[in-house]
Amino acid sequence: VLPLKLRGTVARRGQEIFLDNRLGKCNLCHQNAGATANFGPQANLGNANFDTGVENLPDQPARLTRRPVPRDDGFKVPGDGTFNTPPLVEAADTGPFFHNNSVETLEGAVAFYNGVAFNNSPAGRTLAGLDPQGVSIRLDATQVVAVAAFLRVLNALENIRESIALLETGRTAASSEERRRHLDRAMHETDDSVRVLEGGAVMQTGEIGRASCRERV
Repeated sequence: VLPLKLRGTVARRGQEIFLDNRLGKCNLCHQNAGATANFGPQANLGNANFDTGVENLPDQPARLTRRPVPRDDGFKVPGDGTFNTPPLVEAADTGPFFHNNSVETLEGAVAFYNGVAFNNSPAGRTLAGLDPQGVSIRLDATQVVAVAAFLRVLNALENIRESIALLETGRTAASSEERRRHLDRAMHETDDSVRVLEGGAVMQTGEIGRASCRERV
């Protein structure tokens, strides 16, 4: 349950931004880093669908090939332009991002919510309508990096939790083959946590990297 007691300064700041409904506003649509949208006591939408304007990104890689790429119009027939809200606990290792794989990096995916495509979308306008200043999402570059660092640490913590659970289960496995299978899966989860942290240079930034590796599970 958020907030977590994080030691890494950048990831800790990213969590603050994530949970701040006046700044990052991430928690409004991804409550507790999950898939539940909750805009307040009278607006708990559960796992909802939103039109975030991803299909309006001007330079989607698939379209840069100049080959005809059909527009994804979301749910229903004809489509309503909406897509399902995903959980974020292991978002860092699911790239490329969005339903059309239009953004390669986690940092780019966070930065998307600063852009014209999102802020002009129905979802962006809804957030702006909830803001006293009429602002949807407006983060600077360092804040984008901080939110991404938090999501990377969150992903790594889940990898570590799964790895420990696999090792504990493997200890009581009936056969050596089953124990080996659990060990291999635990090693995969551990490797995944390192890869996720390295992807955003979280482990190469002195105090930030050392602290992030010691986050509480």
